[in-house]
Amino acid sequence: MTIKNTLIFFLLICSQTAFSLSKDLDLLDRKYEWKEQIKCLKERFGTDPLYPNRKAVKYKECPDQTISHIQPPSIGLNGWEGYCGQTATSNLTSMLCDRHLLPKANDQYGKDITPGQHSSTMKRSLKKIFTELASTNSCPEVMWKVKKSWKPEKFIQNLKNSLFHREVQVRRYRNEEDFVLITPVPVIINSGGLNYHWVTIVDMPENLQDKYGCDAVMNTWGEQRVLTCEKLAKYANHTGPGERVLLTFDY
Repeated sequence: MTIKNTLIFFLLICSQTAFSLSKDLDLLDRKYEWKEQIKCLKERFGTDPLYPNRKAVKYKECPDQTISHIQPPSIGLNGWEGYCGQTATSNLTSMLCDRHLLPKANDQYGKDITPGQHSSTMKRSLKKIFTELASTNSCPEVMWKVKKSWKPEKFIQNLKNSLFHREVQVRRYRNEEDFVLITPVPVIINSGGLNYHWVTIVDMPENLQDKYGCDAVMNTWGEQRVLTCEKLAKYANHTGPGERVLLTFDY
C-alpha cells in the first residue's frame, strides 16, 4: 500500500465502536471538553419534496429552532464506517433546502473507502444534492468549496465569515425573541488519535473570556454541543493524517 493510500485509508473516523448509537455517542462525547450540552427534545418528521414517495425522516429540532439529525450507528469492523459526515450533510439539506434526507441515504450521492467521509466526498455529495432535478430543487444555486488554509485565528475568522456572511441564511434563536441569521457550516474536529468527527456549526456568540472572543454552537448526534472557540480551534487543528478543513460555498 502506498503512503498516499495509507493516509487516505486512515483519514477520517466518526466512531471507534459498533455496539450501538448510544455507546458511540457516549464514548466520543467524553473525549471532548464541552462547555455545554443541549438536548434537542422536539422530534419532527420531514420529507424530501423531490422524492415525495420516500418515507418521512425523523430528526430533532433544537431549542434554537435549528435541525440536528440523528446519527446512525457505525457499521463494519470496530465501527469502521461512521456516519457523522452524512449526518452533517443531512443537517445542511434540511436547514438550507427543506429537503430532509436520511444520513444513510446520502451514501447514494457519494461514498469512499475512508472510515467516515472525506471532505472531497462530502463536497461531491452536496453538489449532487443541490443540483439534481434543477427545475424542482429547492436548494440554492451555490458553488461548494473546501477551505484548508490553516492557522487558529484564520480558521475562526473563516468560520465566522462562512457562518454570518452568506446570502442563504436561516434563523437561529438565541432566546425566545432574539435571533441571528446563519448559514450552517460543517467542520471536522478531532480529540486525539482517530477520533475524527464532523459537526455542524450553527452559531458563534460572543465570549469575552475566550482567547478568540467567542463560543461555538454545533449540532451533532441529534443534539447540540458548545465549545469555546479556543477549544474548537484546538480540536480543529489536529495533526497526523486527518484533514483540517471546513466546507462552505460561494455564488
